Amino acid sequence: MSDIAPVSNSSLIGAISANEARARKAEQLESTEVALTREADAVEISPFARYVAMARENPVREDLIESIRQQIADGTYDTDDKFDRAFDEMLSDLR
Repeated sequence: MSDIAPVSNSSLIGAISANEARARKAEQLESTEVALTREADAVEISPFARYVAMARENPVREDLIESIRQQIADGTYDTDDKFDRAFDEMLSDLR
């Protein structure tokens, strides 16, 4: 008779299970490395959004608006000069 031992199914299944366990462990390590090297999320706020936020922080002065409306209605509001100044200030705020 020969000295070669028969291969049983249980030893083959054990070898496959060990290989699967090693493969799973390697996948877990790779996914952990990917999670550790992932960049942090970032939020960017547009210049327009900053301008809107700034406008919301400054309350509207209803009394001043009503006074200017009345001056315009009476014809005593120098619209060309004040319009040019207001326009220049608005442009400088947007820069």
